[in-house]
Parts: sequence; C-alpha cells; structure tokens
Amino acid sequence: MISDAPAMIMARELQFAEIGVIEVIAQLANYGLSIPLVLAGKGYWAPVLGLTLQQLLNAILFWRAQPIPFRPTWTRACMVPVLRNGIAYTGSDLIISLRALTVPLLVSRLAGVEAVGIISIAIRFAEQLSTLRQVLNQMSLSVLAKFTEQPEKIRNALSQGMVYQVLLVAPACAVFSCAASWLIPLLFGDEWLMSTRIFPLVAMGVMMSATFELHANALYAAAKNREVALFNAGFITLQWSAALVALPILGAWGYGLAELATAPSYGILHYNFSQLYGSPNYKNALTLIAATLPALLAGPWIPVWMGLLLLGGCYGLAIALNPELRDQLQEALSVLKKRRA
Repeated sequence: MISDAPAMIMARELQFAEIGVIEVIAQLANYGLSIPLVLAGKGYWAPVLGLTLQQLLNAILFWRAQPIPFRPTWTRACMVPVLRNGIAYTGSDLIISLRALTVPLLVSRLAGVEAVGIISIAIRFAEQLSTLRQVLNQMSLSVLAKFTEQPEKIRNALSQGMVYQVLLVAPACAVFSCAASWLIPLLFGDEWLMSTRIFPLVAMGVMMSATFELHANALYAAAKNREVALFNAGFITLQWSAALVALPILGAWGYGLAELATAPSYGILHYNFSQLYGSPNYKNALTLIAATLPALLAGPWIPVWMGLLLLGGCYGLAIALNPELRDQLQEALSVLKKRRA
C-alpha cells in the first residue's frame, strides 16, 4: 500500500518503462530468495519470505523514483470526493475478488480435492500465458482517463485495444493447448492429464475477460464505479450459480462450464460503455477469437503438429478475409519497427 501512491502517480504520467523495471527487479528478488529456500526444504516459508522481500523492494524503489513526503493534513474539500470514489471502486473490486474463492470454496466441497488440483493447474497456466495482457490492462486505465471527454477517441482506442488484448492471450493459449497433452504429463505426471482437457474452457474465460477489460477501465476512468460493480456482481452470480449446479454432476468439467456461463454478464459492460461513448467495433477482436477456437478446443485431442497447423491456417484465413484486421496488424508492426529503429 505504501508503494501504491508513487506507482499511481508514475502511471498517470505514463512512466510505464520505469514502473516495469521496478516491478521486474522486485519479482526477480522474490525468485532469488524463495526458490533457493524451497530447494533447501524450508516449505511454505520460502514463498512467504520471497513475497515479503518483493513487496519491501517495491515500496523502497517506488518511493525513491517518486518520493512523496508524509504530511498529515485533513482537507475536507479534497477528501470527500476521494472517499466517495475510492469506496465505490473498492466495493466493486471486492465483489470481483470473490472469483478467487470459487475453487477453494465451491470446487473443493462439491467436486473434491483432486478436482481442485486439476483446475488450479489449468487456471495457473492460463494466468501465466496472459501476463502481457495484464500489463496492457494496467497501462490502459491511465491512458483512457485522458480521453474521457472525447467519445470518438476513446471508442477507437477501445476497438483497437481489444484486438491487442486478444492477440496477447489467444495465440499463446492455443499453442499451449496444442502442446499441453505431452507437456503436462512431462512436468507433473500422467495423473494430471485431465487439466489439459479443462484448460481450453478456462482459456476461453480468460479470452472473454481480456476482450472486455478495457470496457471496465474506461468506465472506471469516467468514475462509473457502480456500473462496473453491477457487472462484477452479475459475473459472480452467474459463475457461482453455474458452479453449484454443474460441479456435483460433472466434477472438474463443471468449473469450465461455469466459466463459460459468465458470458452474458459482459453485456452489462457493453451496454454501459455504449451509453457513454457509443458502441465499439468488435469485428476484428471476434475474428481473432473465432480463428483461435478450433486449435484451442481440438489441441488436447490431436497431435501437436496438427494443432499448430490448424492454428496457423485459421489465423492466415482470418487475416486474408478481413482487410481491416490486416491493416491494423500491419500498423502495429510498423510502430514496433520504428521503436526498434
């Protein structure tokens, strides 16, 4: 919490390169301490101490980069809007944080401990494969906040941003799905092979989330916390309701269906964003998702080479049939080339 204030100031000033360096240093320090302690047999104290060191370094480095002197004051005119907006934001965030309780609270009770392990592996791989999308999501709030009074710009930014979000998630998940049938047994043993079957459903949930995360950030930037809280409540209600029904019947598969059951809740984000800024262009993002699904869903059941060939063919066909998507990808590549130059 001490590091949050300077980090947010740096994010507002778009100093994401500096933020990234600090976070990487702190994360490497975590690994540098916790992994040797794990190998030395220190048990759960290893990740506890590693995480503590990471947070401590975050606080120190962020404060050195953006020092803010402590000065106890009370300014009512400033505090009232801060607390009003902050409490609403925190409440919205608290609702969606209940998602983390789905596995330990519902899966463990209704499907058993083995299902918890299988699902947790699938979720962890999906999260790791979507790390870059989380970076873009973190950056987007500060960027979108600068365009809240310009509907056309924020709508165009969202339409393009959705494509980049999907690109940062979908291909990586599809490639892993194709390779998971030999990779998971190699890393964890044959008894965890079931997690490769569940992974595509979990990945589809992550892809849906990636597509609509920018909608939530745009609403947050416009101080529409209540609207985001409504979406979060709808998401949790649908997920938990589906889990309660499906888990006792289908076991681990029930969690995958619960992830897909949350799809209607994203309509709340679309509606509220459209009311403010107009409807964004979903065509390119949905084209990429459609091109990903065949390899993602078939990956665990077919040879690796066949899955990768299917993925490449679907992406090639999607880009060939959608000139608008092709132009956006070429524009992104040209920007990257200029930055490298």
